[in-house]
This record gives sequence, structure tokens and C-alpha cells, in this order.
Amino acid sequence: MKIDKILSSSLLPSLPQVAVNVLELSNQPDSDVAEIAAVIKHDPAISVSILRAANSSYFGFKSKVLSLDRAVALLGSNVVSSLVLSFSLVDSVTANGPMARHYKSYWQHSMAQAAAAEVIAEYVGEPLSCEPFLAGLLMDIGRLAMLKTLGEVYLPALDHVEKMPDRFLHELETVCFDYDHSVVGSRLLKKWEIDECLIDVAQWHHLPLVGLQSMSAAPHYGLLKITALAAAVTDYLLSKQVALALYRVQSLSSAFLQLENEQVTELIEKIRDRINLAGEVFEIDMSQVGDPQELMLVAKDQLSKVAIEKHSLVNEAAAKKKLQTFEPICLHLSSETESSPYLDTSSGTYNRSFFDEVLNKEIIRCHRENDTIGLVLVSVDNFSRLSMLNADLVADVLQQVGSTINQTTRGSDYAARYSEDKFIVLAIQPTPEGVNFMAERVRRSIEALVFSLDGTRVPVTASVGAVTATGHFAEAEQLKYCLINATDRMLHKSKNNGANQIHAGIINSEMSMPPVSGSV
Repeated sequence: MKIDKILSSSLLPSLPQVAVNVLELSNQPDSDVAEIAAVIKHDPAISVSILRAANSSYFGFKSKVLSLDRAVALLGSNVVSSLVLSFSLVDSVTANGPMARHYKSYWQHSMAQAAAAEVIAEYVGEPLSCEPFLAGLLMDIGRLAMLKTLGEVYLPALDHVEKMPDRFLHELETVCFDYDHSVVGSRLLKKWEIDECLIDVAQWHHLPLVGLQSMSAAPHYGLLKITALAAAVTDYLLSKQVALALYRVQSLSSAFLQLENEQVTELIEKIRDRINLAGEVFEIDMSQVGDPQELMLVAKDQLSKVAIEKHSLVNEAAAKKKLQTFEPICLHLSSETESSPYLDTSSGTYNRSFFDEVLNKEIIRCHRENDTIGLVLVSVDNFSRLSMLNADLVADVLQQVGSTINQTTRGSDYAARYSEDKFIVLAIQPTPEGVNFMAERVRRSIEALVFSLDGTRVPVTASVGAVTATGHFAEAEQLKYCLINATDRMLHKSKNNGANQIHAGIINSEMSMPPVSGSV
């Protein structure tokens, strides 16, 4: 289903009028607690829930709160609006049948993220434009929208993420649908006319570290850092991707909070306690929240299995692809690493020989199955000038650009060092829209990288050419030749038109094939 159909579906979750009114009032600086309480009283069930929450150990007020007006005054408009929205969404996350456990998982995840965001915000101690609990609660609302509208079509991605410790849900969604729940969620929140800071959080919280850092000038960067870390901690405590999540938690904690691993463990313990309290307030079973010490053993076990696969299946492309996901974690957690015969040591991407091997196999498969395939060719602008400036700078550029490309492409795709100044990405079973989106995301992420020489910033950009092949070609070699040459032409257009841009195209079997000359 296309994303526009999801957003126009009558099955989308909607906000009750009481929640809409409370959110509007909480955004008005001149509104008072009496007005907010008066709106809430129109919904007796939510009124009772607010009172119960105010008297829970989660907030820890010393004396019993007996009236709704008092509860609103003590909690404050931001907290009350978060609670109203939370209780309002409960009805949207109940279901029976094969989807029931996925609705339950969504609700657990959202409440855990909300509680985690609160704890991290308290640790940071900075004033924020939005309530962190509300941001944590809503940042994965796209999952609920996809559950509601896609139904059992969504099941393959949901089932796979429970079996695959090397893929996050948003990565599998992109493979299956060419969009993920962060895109759906941000557009749904826009439709609801929710505060801009919450829309930004929903859209960007799954970005890799380099992508998050590239948004440092964004007005809601503080909240984005908090919620990205909250999401990672929740993945660690509640998902199957324990090793991946732990690595992300440690990376974000170090970059954003300057925490050592021991301090990270303490923070996770605090978050776990707050999650359990939130479960009591909202009557959610949080028994599945893992114990951090036990989860550390699970993470090590996952990494050891990957190491075994690396040695026993090193010649299999599937094993190599799985290793790509875990390679940064293995390097991070293990002091003994060995060089890889299929990685380019300068950039951390695959090398050209391995890429050519995978491309040939994928071309044959696509030709046989009449499937789609895409290439994205990335060239660092003014690379020769950079080479003349400083060798260490060039090494840093290659390493960071390679890392950025690895992190901003899909988990199913292959990124490689193609030549001195070029990188290439093989997109597996893409749509043209997905390839174009990936190409622009790569270009934008490289442009945001920061390099300096003798204290002076050195701007680095990249030109990108992207092509998707559709339709059945007469021969596999024709498909390969047309795809590579068309991608190269798109790259040259980007270079010749001023650089730091993308040009994209589509080719099909109706194109004539030029004479083949030389190896590709």
C-alpha cells in the first residue's frame, strides 16, 4: 500500500475531541488550569484516570489528590496533556486475533519510550519546548497507523523483526514498503496539527548518529537527542535486537551525554524502574522488560553467533551481508579484530571485487525473476583538490563518507568503494522512489559532515547519480550494461550541473543496448 493511501484511510487512529481540546489549551500561554480541568471533565473515564495517575507512586505527591482541578494544578498542563493523550490512545491499541500481540507490543514500547524520555530529560536538565513524555509516546505513532491500515500485510515485517537480531523494525519496513513508520508517523502528526517539535521527533529519531549530529542546528535538537536515546534504550530492554540496540545506546550516550559504559548501565537501571512505574499508572504489563545484566549476556551471545557465522560461512554473500550490520559492534566491543578480505579498510565499506561479485549474482537473479534493481553512484566533489591539501584529511573524508553511506542506506543494500573518489550502492528490490530517496539522503548526510584543516573548516560535498531498472531485459548482460552506464551518465549530469546534487532515472527493456566494450 502506498503511503498516501495509509494517510487517507478511514482506519487511521484519530484523537478524541477532549484530547484535541486539551492539547490546544496547553499550547496557549494564557490558558489556566480551570479551563483544562473543565474540558477533561467532559470525559468521565479520562477524569478518573487522571486522578488515579496523580495519586500513583509515579508522581509521588505526599498528600492524596481528591479533585481533578487539584490534579491538573499539581501536574501542570504539559503533563496533563500527555496523560490525556495516553489514556485516549488506549482504545486505539486494542485488538484480537493474530495482530493482538503486535498492538500490545506497540503500546508497551510507546509507554516505555515515554518514561525513558522523561528520565533522560531529567538527567540532561535542559528546558525543552515539548513535554518529553509526550514526545516519547508519539514518536512511533506511525507503527499504530500501519497496524491499523495495513493489517496482516504488515505481519511479515513484524514477524521477521522478532526472529532477526540484526535488523531493526524500521529497516525491515523500508525493505517491505519503501517507507517506515517514522515517515508515516510524522505525516500523521502533521495531519493532526500537532506541535512541530513532536513531528520532528517522529520523523528523525531513527537516524544514525551521524544523521542526528547533522541536525544540530535544528530548533528541537535537544529533544531529538533525548528521544533518539530513549528509543534506543527501549529497543535494548524490549526488542530482540539486543546487540544492535546496546551499541546504539552506548554510541548515543557517549556522543550526547559524554557517559562511560558504567554510567550508561546506571541510567538504564533508572529508566527500567520508571518504566515499571509507568506500567502501574497505565495498567500495562511490563513484565517483558528485560534485566540489563541478563541482556548484556544476550548481546554477547548474539555477537558470538555472528563471529561463528563469519568463520564458517565467510564465502557466502548472505553471511557477509549479515556481518556488515554487526561489524561496527564487533569492532566496538572486541579488542581483537582481524582484517576482512571483502572490506575496503580506508572507508569501512565493501571493496570493489566483492561488490562486483554480488552485483553479478544479483543481476542474474533480477533477470531470472524479472525483479527491480537499483544503483546509486556517489562521487566526492573536488577530491583531487582535497588530496593536494592533506593526506590525513583525505583519510578522514574516506572514512567518514564510507561510514555515512553505510549508515544511511537500507540494511538489505550493499555499499562499496568503487574507485579512488567514488562509492556505489546496490539497492535490492527497490522502487524508483526508494532509490531516489536514498540517493538524496546520502547526499544530504555527506554535506552535513564536518571536516577541518588547521582549524579551518573544509566543506565536503558529493554528486550522486541514481538509476532503477524495471522490466524484463533480453539478457542479464544487457541489464547490467544499461544499468551501470545509465548510472554513470546520471552522475556526470550532477557533476556538470554544479555538483552537490543528484540526478536519477529509470531504465527498462525498451532501451537499445550499445556495443559492450571492456569489463564493467
